[in-house]
Amino acid sequence: MKKALFIYIGILLSLIYNVSIADEDSDQIARVIRQQWQTPDAKLEIAPIVVEGNHAIAGWAHGARGGRALLRRSANGWQVYMCGGDDLTKVHVLEQSGIESVAARSLADKLITAEQGMGVDARKQLSIFEGVVPVEANHHAH
Repeated sequence: MKKALFIYIGILLSLIYNVSIADEDSDQIARVIRQQWQTPDAKLEIAPIVVEGNHAIAGWAHGARGGRALLRRSANGWQVYMCGGDDLTKVHVLEQSGIESVAARSLADKLITAEQGMGVDARKQLSIFEGVVPVEANHHAH
């Protein structure tokens, strides 16, 4: 009985820890994107954000524009390294960007699931961005 209780408590603490890490990653990712592209004339909305290991995809809407950002975590924190639209939902595009196959599949699956919880108009806005554009490491649009 005691052993089962300790196992249960361990699992519960692990889940709480992982949720707080995910929230911290989401906050950092949103902050990085806003620092790069937020402008005074239009608020930058960021959702959804999905993370798989050291990679993440964040949807964004800025006025009438929208798309997705592919990010990589390094020793310096999260950095945007590619912007795109629907292409960033495709496993082969994620693999071509340097993400391992299993992680690319997981990231794409997480993204599709997260976007299903959004409204139709919000999902359409994420698809506005055409193609895939690499982002310079130190690019800031201020």
